[in-house]
Amino acid sequence: MNDSSGSVKVSDSNGCTTLYIKGSFVFNLQSEFRNAYERGLGTNRKLQVDLFETEYMDSSGLGMLLVMRKFLDKAGVAYEIVRSRGQTYDLLKMTHFNKYFSINGEDVVPSK
Repeated sequence: MNDSSGSVKVSDSNGCTTLYIKGSFVFNLQSEFRNAYERGLGTNRKLQVDLFETEYMDSSGLGMLLVMRKFLDKAGVAYEIVRSRGQTYDLLKMTHFNKYFSINGEDVVPSK
């Protein structure tokens, strides 16, 4: 089910910025998501994307994660995906995003 409503909430704690994605992680969140990770970092050197309340993610959500990764790599900021479950977890694993991100505390799988 692709309800296009979704939101991004930003929280800072102990030197880490957490982006909470609620609802659908789809194209209409592009600007809100980009603003959240670009402006939300401040002096924090770590960023988490929390997908616990993400009910649906499509290829545009995956693309947004890759664009974020490129930005954070240039900024020297560590990042990970946490609390992914259901459809979002299955999609991340099926598309081998575990080669680019730590997902739910699992180590990044090295590329062969």
